[in-house]
Amino acid sequence: MLASNRKIWQFGINILLIFLGLTIGYLSMEIIFLRLIIPHLSLAKQSRLPPGLRPLAQSSKNGLLPHHYIAVLGDSYANGNGDWLLSVLKDQGNPPYQSIHVLHEKSGRDVVSFGESGADSIYGLVTEPVQYDRYINHSWLLNLETPTLFIHYFYEGNDLNDNHERLKSFKRNDGELDNHKLYQPHVLDDFIKNKAMFYAGFFDDIAPPWSGWKLKYLTRNLFLFQFLCGGLDCLSGKKRDLPKLDRIKNLTNYSINKVLIGEKAVNLPDGMQGPGMELNDEEIRASAWLFERSLAALRSNYPNTPVIIAYIPSTITVYRVLSKHVIMQSYMDRGNSFPTPEIFARSDQLVAMIRDASERQGAIFADTRPVLRQAARKELIHGPKDWLHFNQRGYTVLGEEMAKLVKDLGF
Repeated sequence: MLASNRKIWQFGINILLIFLGLTIGYLSMEIIFLRLIIPHLSLAKQSRLPPGLRPLAQSSKNGLLPHHYIAVLGDSYANGNGDWLLSVLKDQGNPPYQSIHVLHEKSGRDVVSFGESGADSIYGLVTEPVQYDRYINHSWLLNLETPTLFIHYFYEGNDLNDNHERLKSFKRNDGELDNHKLYQPHVLDDFIKNKAMFYAGFFDDIAPPWSGWKLKYLTRNLFLFQFLCGGLDCLSGKKRDLPKLDRIKNLTNYSINKVLIGEKAVNLPDGMQGPGMELNDEEIRASAWLFERSLAALRSNYPNTPVIIAYIPSTITVYRVLSKHVIMQSYMDRGNSFPTPEIFARSDQLVAMIRDASERQGAIFADTRPVLRQAARKELIHGPKDWLHFNQRGYTVLGEEMAKLVKDLGF
């Protein structure tokens, strides 16, 4: 009987040792994956990472976790969409493909983009930094520092349109904006806070509800497991397409838009983005107000981090336009053909509004139109596949301008 008990005891010890060995081995693989492999994943494989971890795979920094770093906020321009990205998607390495890589190279600083395609001011200025901060800092193995500088790309081409869409909640029954509610700071500020946190809920695996956890909580820090499991979709039973990095806005109709490149007239496609031409003056004012209050929220959340608002011109206002009218992308079905002088006058109007709003909130305003227009006098800085975003030349000019600004300001 004693011998039998001894065998059972020894068997249990052996099972425990095997379990401990496998656990230690797996945890070692997790650390190796986290520290050594993630920074070198190809762009295509990065889409299999948990969404909150993807910025750490960016090659615009010197290690896994950025130090003394610049965080770039905004929409698809901050995300790096465009022809440069399209040209390297199939590369096996982790090559540069947008302005953050140029800024990193020229400044020597770690740079991380929190940009998301389609982001409006609430998402770009409030949700983006909060969601990644929360996700990464809820890990046992990671600690993300607060950025030492924010650069927000305000995109003239559709940021105000996106903000106008977000303000539907403030419309009365007659379809007009309720200015009494909208221009009370505490009302809009509460709206921004609630909406920002709602979107931050996209990363709900930080603290999932018990009823729907399905091992998420236990695997919260098992990033290798999540990577192999496709972001835990294998546990939920839901099939989800992996995020696409190659979103192409391919415009094929070239009917009216003509610009001067060097000494040559060049036709550009119809449907390029412009400076919110479909919005009326009240809608522009309201959309700019949403930007300002979102910026105020960012300043409140990160009071010790300076902010630069980099104004990115729309695709059509970068060039010397020869045609008397321009056909642009329509967001609101209010027409898509506008006189060229009115387009450039609207661009100047928006610059003044966003500059004033930025400076009222203590942010530094940077108008990138002059340097980008200078480059566009000599060559196309968009397309030829994705006409709504910069190509390599455009992102290089933008990144170099940001590096110069950071140096000049002593950041």
